[in-house]
Amino acid sequence: MSTRLLVRCIRLLGSHSPGVSALPAACRLPLTTHAPPLAALTLRLHTSTSGGRSEGQRLSQAQAQDDGVLRQPERTELDDLIEGAGSAVELLQVWAERGGTGNQAATVLIRLARLSTTPDGKTNTAELLQDHRFQQLLQDVDTQISLVWNGTLVNLLRSLPQLGVSSGEPALRSVQNEAHWRLRRLSCRNLVSLADSCAGQAHDDQQRALLSDVVKQLELRWTEISEPRDVALLMGKLGHLSGALMDHLEDKTQVFQRIASDLLPRVPELGASDITRCAKSFAYLKWLNLPLFEAFAQHFLVHNEKYNTPQLCNLVLSFARLNYQPSNGDAFYSKVHEKLDSALGQLEPFLQTDVVWSLCVLQQARPSYLQSVLEPDFYKKLTGSGGSSSRDENYMLKQLHINTTAALECPEYRGPALPAEAFVYPGERKASALQSGLRDALRALVGEQQDLYRTALSTVYGWTIDGELVLNSESKPVPLKDLAAPHLPKAGGATPLPPGAKRIALLACEFPHYNSRSKDLLGRFVMQRRHLQLAGFLTVDVPYYEWLELKSDWQKVAYLKDKMGKAVAEDMAK
Repeated sequence: MSTRLLVRCIRLLGSHSPGVSALPAACRLPLTTHAPPLAALTLRLHTSTSGGRSEGQRLSQAQAQDDGVLRQPERTELDDLIEGAGSAVELLQVWAERGGTGNQAATVLIRLARLSTTPDGKTNTAELLQDHRFQQLLQDVDTQISLVWNGTLVNLLRSLPQLGVSSGEPALRSVQNEAHWRLRRLSCRNLVSLADSCAGQAHDDQQRALLSDVVKQLELRWTEISEPRDVALLMGKLGHLSGALMDHLEDKTQVFQRIASDLLPRVPELGASDITRCAKSFAYLKWLNLPLFEAFAQHFLVHNEKYNTPQLCNLVLSFARLNYQPSNGDAFYSKVHEKLDSALGQLEPFLQTDVVWSLCVLQQARPSYLQSVLEPDFYKKLTGSGGSSSRDENYMLKQLHINTTAALECPEYRGPALPAEAFVYPGERKASALQSGLRDALRALVGEQQDLYRTALSTVYGWTIDGELVLNSESKPVPLKDLAAPHLPKAGGATPLPPGAKRIALLACEFPHYNSRSKDLLGRFVMQRRHLQLAGFLTVDVPYYEWLELKSDWQKVAYLKDKMGKAVAEDMAK
């Protein structure tokens, strides 16, 4: 599953809530740990055997951990001054005059990082690094690292690089070592936040080792992860590092639904960029939440003047991938056409192809759009880009689909068609389990007469047919060798179909062909079925979820007979 995972939604769900910090949600952690009391006992037992720390430090750390479990620390006047400081100069002066504990020193550093990254912040990190008061803060953290609370420690690890502290500085090394040492005692939320910061800072062996152990901890404690924001963040940050963790996170029964539900009431507050990014993310995930996408469409209707051309293109591409049609389609597409009419020809060739192809999926491609990408000059631009062979093949197939739309779905089209050299027929690829099973069942269905069916057909329409038969008026297969086959590159034989005969296209519908948790096909495969039907086929879908229920060969043969019989009966009833 794609890991382009709604990291944008994490930011949106946090940044559009009243009174919420602009930092990501995973950073907005309390200064106390939520570990169970046993964790504090384990910590004391472990530190009692540690020779690298003084007895006073060990006792102080145990006390701090106990406080974090049992009660909130008492606020001091210094805490209020730190929180109320409005500039780096003020913060540093407070610390120089008052001093404080290692935990308070860490809080000051986190506060400095926040001030330095806010839009109004004027902090010069180069000057800050040279300030003796700043260096004193780093030294206090380094020498009293055991007194820094878990949540503060995790936030500090993110803040120090923001302040320009290099990876070789003793204070940063000390924070990394302490975080590594405490991993098993961190709360799940702290682990998520730590993963977020480590994923962007793993530049040396120590940082990579810390990130590796964070991932291992999350793999062991994945059942504790419950917040949609955390799931989305981990899949976006660690997707390339841990397949096992991703599998666990994808098993969470309703995370995407919760994200969509949280996002829905905030759609009116979002900008055009936010809307299109969210729609694109859900499209990559193949997750169609109808109320949310209806809200996206309504947002465009109300604020269409705020959408630039790339944003509109992304919205159209997302809708097409999921085969989503707005309930107020006439009004929606009227605005889409109004903006695209003048802008489509200005797009670069690959994006222009994507947009026109998507409009073909949505059955909204105007003749002028089709002509713009079927012109001979445009074909030369597309093939002369020097892209990878797989990319070229993909876009040439899209052009074939556009050509098919012009020929089969747009009778008013009078423009050029693709030249013969533009037709792409991919070589036969390794068959999937479903395709192999379908071929075996076809072979068993027709017996010894192997010329009664074809498999793995590349058609002039740009679509592959997994199995083809022609049934006569009595629903019996007839030989294909001499029959005309306009759908094939060499057109087959010269004999027309017998009266009353039906041409059947069997389509293996694999798991990736569907929207997530749904039996609804993605837009690409809906268009495939529509094109083949317009070309004269009766299409018979063979979904993976039905095929898996068939355990024996005779069941599979009977299943195909039943599916084809129903398709013929439905066609005759029209």
